[in-house]
Amino acid sequence: LLQRNWLILTFCIAGTALSQGTAAALDGAAAVRSLAAIVVTGSWCIGLPMSAFLAFGPPGLRLRGIWLGLASGELAKAIIAGITLSRFDWSQAAVDARQRSEVAEMTTLSQS
Repeated sequence: LLQRNWLILTFCIAGTALSQGTAAALDGAAAVRSLAAIVVTGSWCIGLPMSAFLAFGPPGLRLRGIWLGLASGELAKAIIAGITLSRFDWSQAAVDARQRSEVAEMTTLSQS
């Protein structure tokens, strides 16, 4: 089973790695809404329908279709997250992070 599908599995793992790398950057920048929209779009709107079509539709790829569909969803998430990151305002994110840390510090001091 692995011998016949190793190339597809490699493609899927590579897509997942790219997707997780870009997602981590968005998570670190506190862009949670963007990240949620990317996950919904990539996983549910692209990956799942593509898997079902390739596995059970006219291509009839069965297990390979599922893996290819999942890989396409992961790759879509990586591409969308990459575009989002390229348009991200890092200066504003730094200002926001500084403000959040000051609020957290004041809250901690007031509780002491």
